[in-house]
Amino acid sequence: MTTPQRINSLRRLMVSSGVDAYIINGSDPHGSEYPSKRWRTREWISGFSGSAGIVVVTGEKAGLWTDFRYWIQASAELAESGIELYREGEEGVSGIGEWLSEILPSGSIVGFDGRTVSAKTAGEWNEIFQEREIQTDSSLDLINSLWADRPAVSKAAVIELKEEISGEARLLRMERLILALEKEQTDSWIGIGLDSTAWLLNVRGADVPYNPVVNGFLIYTAGVFTWYTDESRIPDELLKSLTADGVLTGDYNAFFPALRQIS
Repeated sequence: MTTPQRINSLRRLMVSSGVDAYIINGSDPHGSEYPSKRWRTREWISGFSGSAGIVVVTGEKAGLWTDFRYWIQASAELAESGIELYREGEEGVSGIGEWLSEILPSGSIVGFDGRTVSAKTAGEWNEIFQEREIQTDSSLDLINSLWADRPAVSKAAVIELKEEISGEARLLRMERLILALEKEQTDSWIGIGLDSTAWLLNVRGADVPYNPVVNGFLIYTAGVFTWYTDESRIPDELLKSLTADGVLTGDYNAFFPALRQIS
């Protein structure tokens, strides 16, 4: 499909999903600087291949917001796409929240995939939208329904980084984290960043470009560490090592339900 065809397909799906605008930021659920091909949704929908930017589509308009580093590149890649370039930081250019508030009527709904948007950004949008009584729906991964050949989740091997290379045993790092939590008088920690988990657990992989990390989330609560990842990729020797250090494993998709169980 061409970019205009993808935009039109998205618009039809927006109508059936009950949203008046849809935001695509091209991030993964971990805020990775270099998301894997599966999560390059911004590039798929727009053709813009820069590493920073957000696409917004309404029933009548479509725009890409990006900073000065990419203005020349975006102008070329968006040619004949039907997507207008909004140069972030340039005088007179509205931000996404303000732009949507200006063109959407009261009572509209803005959709996006909440797994890929930080709480801070979503909160800023909601604060602006409230003035116009615009609502948000953060449960929608509409691109997944359209991207027929979307790249699969990585199945690269997971390896353990031995102490002689990492410089510190996994168990010592976990104990240091627990002490830091106690100092802050808190008892739970949620690991979203892939680099944080790779460091803490002394694991490495090849799930994102340029970084030896493994897709997964980590929760420490009620005195237990649980790593939510693709368990089928964990070698038996590493699984035994993790278990010996008190690290449980769970399926990647079980992470968000697990969050609801934290007291």
